[in-house]
Order: sequence, then C-alpha cells, then structure tokens
Amino acid sequence: MRNYHGCIPACNECADARDRRAAACLSDGSATEMASCLALDIDRAAVCRLGASMMSRSSEVSHEFCERRAETCDACAAECGKNEAERCQQCAQACRACAHACRAMTR
Repeated sequence: MRNYHGCIPACNECADARDRRAAACLSDGSATEMASCLALDIDRAAVCRLGASMMSRSSEVSHEFCERRAETCDACAAECGKNEAERCQQCAQACRACAHACRAMTR
C-alpha cells in the first residue's frame, strides 16, 4: 500500500483554493467574464476531491489517477497564474503544490 499522506492534504487544499477563488469571483461580479474559468475551477476541484477520496480508501487506480490529476493541476496553475489577483495567485500556488505531490506519488 502506498503512503498517500502527503498527497491527500495537497489535493484537499487545492480543491479548497479553487472553491475560494470561484466563490470570490461569483461575489465580486466577475463571474460573467470568468465563466469558463469558473466552470473549470469547479470541475478541477471535484477531480482533486475524488483523488483524495480514492487515496483515503487505497483505491487500486489511485496511482494512475494521480498522473492525470497532476496534469489537471498544472493546467489550472498556468491559467490562474495569468491573473494577478491574490485569490488567483493563491489558487495557482495550491495547484502547483498539488501537482508536485501527485507526481511524487507516481514515482
């Protein structure tokens, strides 16, 4: 059985950062201009939560799912990193940390 203890919190933090970012965009009136990004945030947060759940129960496919989740987190970090808003930079940082933790699980 793999030790997922470092990756589970990273996935949960990443999902939370995405939710905080989406909620902030919805509350400040930027939802229309950020609609596609918000939809991706919601989907990507779900991917991270699913991954954390899979690892918590030692799913047989957790390892393979980590590879895809790292790619997803890289894409989100790149997108969020384009925006200078603090919430976007925090999301990008959480996504980079999650991608790093996921890649560590695949080695």
